[in-house]
Parts: sequence; C-alpha cells; structure tokens
Amino acid sequence: MTDSGTFQNYVYGDVEVGIEEIVTFQREIGVDIATMLDVFGTPDMTKEEVEEAVRETIARAGVSIDAAEGTLLNGPIQGGVHADLRAKSAVGMAEHGFGVHPIGGIVPLMERQRYRELVEIILACREHIPWNRPVHIFGCGHPHLFPICVALGADLFDSAAYALFARDDRMLMPWGTVKLGDIAEFPIATEALAGHTPASVMALADDARCELLARHNLEVTASELARCRQAIRDGTIWKLVEERSHTNAALREATEYLYEHMPAGLVSATNPLRMEVCEQVRIYQLRHQLWLHWVASSPPMCPVPSRPFSSQVRRSLEGQNRRIGSHHCPKVAGCGGLHRDTHGSTPYSLEDVSPWTHLMGPKSIWSSLSEEDIEFDLEAMLGDVEKTVRISIDNGKQMNLELIESALGSGVDQEVERVELDRKMIADKVRYFLDVDEPTSED
Repeated sequence: MTDSGTFQNYVYGDVEVGIEEIVTFQREIGVDIATMLDVFGTPDMTKEEVEEAVRETIARAGVSIDAAEGTLLNGPIQGGVHADLRAKSAVGMAEHGFGVHPIGGIVPLMERQRYRELVEIILACREHIPWNRPVHIFGCGHPHLFPICVALGADLFDSAAYALFARDDRMLMPWGTVKLGDIAEFPIATEALAGHTPASVMALADDARCELLARHNLEVTASELARCRQAIRDGTIWKLVEERSHTNAALREATEYLYEHMPAGLVSATNPLRMEVCEQVRIYQLRHQLWLHWVASSPPMCPVPSRPFSSQVRRSLEGQNRRIGSHHCPKVAGCGGLHRDTHGSTPYSLEDVSPWTHLMGPKSIWSSLSEEDIEFDLEAMLGDVEKTVRISIDNGKQMNLELIESALGSGVDQEVERVELDRKMIADKVRYFLDVDEPTSED
C-alpha cells in the first residue's frame, strides 16, 4: 500500500502533484493498494472549509478510480471533527468502487489524545461504509488504541509511530508509552530486548539505540494486533477494550462515551466476566432489545423473585416456575415468571439462553438489587406495573401455591398446559432473536 502525499502535504507544505498523476504513478510501480489524492481536513479548520474538502474529495473519486485501471484504490473519508460531514463523506465515497476506505484526518486528534472525538468519527463513518470493504485507520499506530478501534469495525492500521517514538527513546507498550530513561527494568520482554537492560540500551549509539527500540515497538504493535484477532475469535474483544480503557484517562472517557452511544447490533459476543456485570456494554444492548421485543400477554401477571439467583439456584427453582406457569395457564393466559439476576429482570422463557445462562462472578454480585431497578425493568417490559403480581421467592424455599392462587385464581395442573408453556417459551425466543411481532412468533 502506498500513500498519495496528502498527509505529507499537510505536514511539510504544498506538494505539486496531479489527481490522476499520483494514482497512475502508484499503479505503474505495481502497488497492491493505491491511494487517491484527497483533501486533508484538520480539526482547526472551519466547518465550511472542511465541507469544501469533503466535496472536493468526493468529486475526485471517479477520475481517480478510472486512473487506477483496476488497481485496488483507497477511498479516504474526511470531515474533520464534524459527525455530519463524516457521514456525508462516507456516503459519497461508498457510492464509488473503492477497495478500502481509510478514515483520514485523525492524526492531529491522536497526537493530542482527543480519543473521544476519534470514537465519534469512527462511529459516524462506519455505519455508512459497506461491510464488505475494509476500514483503514490512517496513522493509528499506538497499540493501546487498537482494541477500541477493532471493536468499532476497523480492519487495517498504518503508522510510523514505532520508528518516530524510538527516535525519542520512547517505548510502545500495550497500555501506554514508557520513556527509556525512566525505567530500571523492562516491563515486558521482547525478542529485540533480549540480553539488554535499560541502562545498556541507553549506552548504545543513537542509531543503534533507535533501531533496537524500533524493533521492540514493532514487536509490541504486532503482538497487540494478534491479541485483538484472538479476542475476536474468543468473543472477548470488549473485555480487552475495557481493560485497555483503564490505562489512560482520555481513553477511558472515550470508552465511556462509546458505552453510552453504542449503535444497536454493534456488539456481537462477549461473556459477562467482570464484577460490574450489569454495566457490560453488550448487556446494555441486550436489555434494550429485551424491552423492545419481549411483551407479556395481557394481563401482565408475572411472579418476580425478590433477589437475584445464580444459575445453580435457578435450576433448582425450574420446577416451581413451571408449576406456576402450567397451574395457572387456564385462568391467566400468558402468566410467566421474571427472574432477577445480575442483568436485571429476565423473563423465565429466556433465562436458559446466553448471556443469562452464562453468569459468572463472586458472591457479592448476587446481592439484592434496588427497588428502583425492579420497578424500572417491570415498567419497561410490562407497562402497567400496578397489574403485576409480585411474589417473593427465596433461594431453596418452596412456593406457597395457596398464596399464588389467592392472587391469580385456581387452576388445574395438566400436562397440556405444560406443553402450552413450552410453546410460549419458544415463541418468546423467536420474537426476541428474530425480531418478529407477537402474532408471527405465535404462529
């Protein structure tokens, strides 16, 4: 992959090169991926200036693709710090046949650790870029930014940071940057540093020291990228994002912003392993999806346990929950239980699927949740809270069916009603996971 000179023009001043000329040159030297000559938009430009840069870049797209003559071409997305202009640029560039879409104009933000704005930019661009085209984060070379960028859909990175940092005796680490002169021991081991100490490296000639540190920085960079790829395979990329976010205040702010503005469907898989399980980013999405798609039959009479239950305790209560559902289906159509767990109130019909069935953590996370939390969940899922029957079910205790009958009315414990309950549980899963309406799921 080669660059078009846009960033060099930003750093060093005017560079005289033509739009078609630079693409033709890259094609003729046999590059795998060339880059069109876009117009760089800086954070310091006015919105009008940035908008003109976006317009001009889109206008150059067609002629650049023609000049590429089949060579894969980068279609950079500009727009400065303005989300609407980033979206406009992404939409305009996506209409052309580019092979890759770099997000440009972000190096000044990363240099100043304006990471929240970096997240805003990626969010604004990503949803408008075709999912079959890789997203390239121009100039992003610090390892501690890789997890959050990868989690947001970034595929490629490029940077000279490994060499630039080495010139200043700075060492890249997965959690930040270390100054060589400030340490007596290397915090991590790399092949480049084998047999060396910080003191021995400092004693090297400038060129030798720079080369050694650059090799170390490259190793750390490659290692963090490999860690991100493996985290994707393991379904733990958001766990890695969370870990890295605590290494830098600006990165933590960006991560918290992301949690609050997470696009629906962005998070695909992760297991709730942290103590603050209810704050997991995927759990936010699942709770919202639950409120949208799970609707209790009318009237919404749902037994609600008074405290969260671990998976082992929930299994011991399964028979009792089924007795409520099957015993009272003749009198109360759709009566079903809501479990309290660390995620909140969960319909019994969904508690046997991920992530509700994959709860792990210390005993402290199973403490009683506040009444406000219960009321919020019930109102979100059931609507009319006043019509909801609340039954306190404690761990290991049998349900008082006489008390339940006094609230719901008597019923007949028949096998056919148990079959109906199983059918309803399947219908709830269909509605929740396939995003269909209630009549369709019932069919």
